[in-house]
Amino acid sequence: MVLSCHCERDATSSETTEPYCEFCGRPILAMPQTWWSSWRDQSTGLLISTGLHAVVLVILACWILPAITVPEEIEVTLAMDPGDTDQSFEVDASELSSLISEQTLTKTSRLPNTAAMTASSNSTALPAMSRVTTGGVEVRTPASAKLPSFQSPNDLMQTIRPLRRSDPRSGGVVQQSSVTGALQGVLGHLRGESQSDMVQVVWLLDASISLHRDRQEIAEQLVPFYKEMIARPNRKEKPFRSVVMGYGAKPVVLQNSTDNPARVVQAIAGMSSDPSGLENVFTAVQFALKSFGKWKGTTVIVIWTDESGDDLALLEDTIRLCREHRTLVHVVGPEAVLGMELGLQNYVVPETNQAFLLPVKRGPDAALPERLRLPYWFDSLSPPWTQNGAYIGGGTFSYGGPLREGLLSGVGPYALTRMALETGGTFTILQRSGDAPPMSWETQRLYLPDYQEAREIASEVQRSPIRRAVVEAAAITWQADLHPPMRSFFGRPMNSYPYGHLITYMPAEVFQVNLKAELARLMRQSEQDQAVIEAALACMDPITLESAFENEKSDRWRAWYDLNLGRLLAMSVRIAEYHETLRLIREGVGLDRETNYMTLVESGQLKTGRVAEQRAELAKEHLQAVLTEHAGTPWARLAQWELENALGFVARPAVIPLPKPMIGKPSPQGPAPSLPNL
Repeated sequence: MVLSCHCERDATSSETTEPYCEFCGRPILAMPQTWWSSWRDQSTGLLISTGLHAVVLVILACWILPAITVPEEIEVTLAMDPGDTDQSFEVDASELSSLISEQTLTKTSRLPNTAAMTASSNSTALPAMSRVTTGGVEVRTPASAKLPSFQSPNDLMQTIRPLRRSDPRSGGVVQQSSVTGALQGVLGHLRGESQSDMVQVVWLLDASISLHRDRQEIAEQLVPFYKEMIARPNRKEKPFRSVVMGYGAKPVVLQNSTDNPARVVQAIAGMSSDPSGLENVFTAVQFALKSFGKWKGTTVIVIWTDESGDDLALLEDTIRLCREHRTLVHVVGPEAVLGMELGLQNYVVPETNQAFLLPVKRGPDAALPERLRLPYWFDSLSPPWTQNGAYIGGGTFSYGGPLREGLLSGVGPYALTRMALETGGTFTILQRSGDAPPMSWETQRLYLPDYQEAREIASEVQRSPIRRAVVEAAAITWQADLHPPMRSFFGRPMNSYPYGHLITYMPAEVFQVNLKAELARLMRQSEQDQAVIEAALACMDPITLESAFENEKSDRWRAWYDLNLGRLLAMSVRIAEYHETLRLIREGVGLDRETNYMTLVESGQLKTGRVAEQRAELAKEHLQAVLTEHAGTPWARLAQWELENALGFVARPAVIPLPKPMIGKPSPQGPAPSLPNL
């Protein structure tokens, strides 16, 4: 058997000795010289050189900043307030629906091209800075600017009011399980601000169909809050004004700045849903700042959403604008998916009361790719019914882990959380039905992601061997577009709503001709995937990284390293076993003349030799370490799912008899319902 070591020399090992390299003395974990090592020799070097050197550095800084198309103009409808002289506020919460009336459309504003704004801000040279000392406080200001004349120390402190930042571990990130709890937390912050300053709050509400009920509850519960604000003894000295905005594909002002609370409640209760399915949240924040950011007191933006947003490329520009305007941002948002962008959310069709799981953007939880994009196999033999990424809410299997890929992280999306923390606000995780927290908050604090700017995080990752290995390996799996779980049944499927598949009769001679062509296709796919796995494994050499792992202090990164290495090792064996099983079937092993159906089931017996067994054992060791050292976390759950199934395969041929003629007509199956964009 010919083996290859890290020193890039070939060594010869007998079948009776341990495979150690005669040149460097290291143990050899390479697979035997068969199809996968031959493919690896030809393609791994190319994948590593192109994937690591040409792609990874770009991904590190741009993971959360996807390329988006920003419209040249965004038309925004303003509902102008005719006057704010009426301070009466008699609103019955039970009669909110009667408050909904047609909004007055009297003015149209246009938001400047945000893409051009970004280019301009990035290319303009910064002005020279000069220092001015006033009252013992040093103020840095552009040399060309003139300091205003201050009438009193209070005026000075108001002008140089320090920028706020929030700590995610001590109040910056909180969890709530109800709309009431989340709203009361935000209102508590507004009460505190109103005690010390004039406040203008911008209610910036996601116009998604899925949040219709939330908006009604918010309007209802704001009634006693605004009655309280009107009754304050200092309301004339420290006024409290409000703006109501909705956003989807574009921002819409539903109520201009007003101190009449009845209009605020009416605007929220009567807000229409946006059917586009887009949530351009950072575009909406920028428009709110340009329209209402010149308030002399404190401006607070409250974002209420169930998605992470579609215009993440505007994150850093939006944070900069918020800090320029001294604006606080409180976000009530979703729990993010661990290492993924897309998650699933429950939706019930009103006409049939049938539950579905619809795709929504809920992540990722971190700035850089940390989680491998590897499928889970064996949950069922075939894919479930799906329509544009939606699944039936119950009674169906999860094929290869579409539901497992949506595992929640316990924290909010990175971009929205970063904006809240950088502006001195809070991120409230509103846990929906089925969103049970993956771990206690006390444990969660040990695994929080980094909320610095993505470029700063990438720079720190580059200096850490363990973190760099995790990110580079994950990036390779994301860039390679791996295939979904390999097919485990072979026959004639009938895919129809709401069934995953129905097996129908096929003559044996037709089945076996089709089978050979299908096996050849699947073998080519497995070879492509194996090359990607080997390239990712090359980033995570456990021998060279052993000391670095011992010095890594972060629980989060230690969990990612053990989990990703264990999964890559396990998947390398699984794909090799799958390929070998298909090869044997293609040669006719186990097939009878009557065989017209076949399934592959997991097996603990490996066909690909002792080195494969070594890899399987090492994979189990790393995955078990995740279970032991990170119990009760999402990483442990992912490791457990990998350990649930053996790595080998066995073929089970079968004969499906010719069906008997049906008596009567089959009951017709209704069409799939029309599902909305959340």
